[in-house]
Amino acid sequence: MDSNSDNHRDTTNIEDESLKDVIELVESWMADESGYDEETYPQIEAALNQNRI
Repeated sequence: MDSNSDNHRDTTNIEDESLKDVIELVESWMADESGYDEETYPQIEAALNQNRI
């Protein structure tokens, strides 16, 4: 087997694992019912609007 094929396989495996990690992170965010985002977002939005260029 040539080196390019091995490198492609390694890169694909890393990308697959990274994608799985991102999916798990987003799913955990979607399942979060702590209310943190609802509490924090208005503060972030106000700061962003105040500092517009």
